[in-house]
Amino acid sequence: MESIVMSLEPRNFQAGTMLYCHGDHIYEMIFMMKGSYEVGYIINNSKKRFFKFNLTNKVIGGFNCTFCKKNYLSYYTKTGIQGMMIRRRKIQSIKENSPELFREIEKTIFYLYVDIRKPIRNS
Repeated sequence: MESIVMSLEPRNFQAGTMLYCHGDHIYEMIFMMKGSYEVGYIINNSKKRFFKFNLTNKVIGGFNCTFCKKNYLSYYTKTGIQGMMIRRRKIQSIKENSPELFREIEKTIFYLYVDIRKPIRNS
C-alpha cells in the first residue's frame, strides 16, 4: 500500500480543460480532491448531452486504467480540478505483484463506475 501512496503525483487542471475525449487511451487515474467536471459526448465539435458532477474523492479514468479499456465519453472540467494521479503502469504492476490488492481495487473501481453511470442511464 505504501508504494501506491508514493506513486501518487499531484494534478491541477484549469476550468475549461478537456481531460479525455471519446476514443482516448487513458494512462492515468485521477483521484479528485476538489472541483467539478462534466461528462458527455462531443459531436461535430459541439458538446452534446453533458452531465455535471461535483464529485470530490472520486476517480476519473479508473475504469479505463484498471480494465485497460478505451474511453467512450468526453471529460471536461467545469471548474478547476485538484487531485492526485497514479499511472496505469503502476496499477498493472500492482496486478502482477499483489493480486489480492488488485482485486480489491478492481471491485472498488467497478462500483464507483456503476454509481457514476446511474445519472447518465436514467436521463
